[in-house]
Amino acid sequence: MLLINGNPQPSALQLKTNTKYRFRLINIAPDNARMRAALLRSGIPVEWRIIAKDGADLPPEASTMTKAELGITVGETYDFEFEPSGPGEFRLEALRGGVVTSQLLRVVR
Repeated sequence: MLLINGNPQPSALQLKTNTKYRFRLINIAPDNARMRAALLRSGIPVEWRIIAKDGADLPPEASTMTKAELGITVGETYDFEFEPSGPGEFRLEALRGGVVTSQLLRVVR
């Protein structure tokens, strides 16, 4: 089972445009399976900025905008920053061993 915010079927989050949001992704699986995470709009990865790994902020030169897809091994933690520039719907997805769970992010002005 995969959980987002402690729930296998989390309700939608409402976000605002031009506001920076910090998300933390943690793989605490009981086995050695790798988890994939992505932030998608219409099924296509958007961009995010990875800002921390395992609780430590990254140096500015390592904290760059990148495609919003990430593999996370057991015990790893990543923080990323997302700043939506316009309204719309996005989906935060986690995939592990053929199981997918996701959370809808609704962006309003």
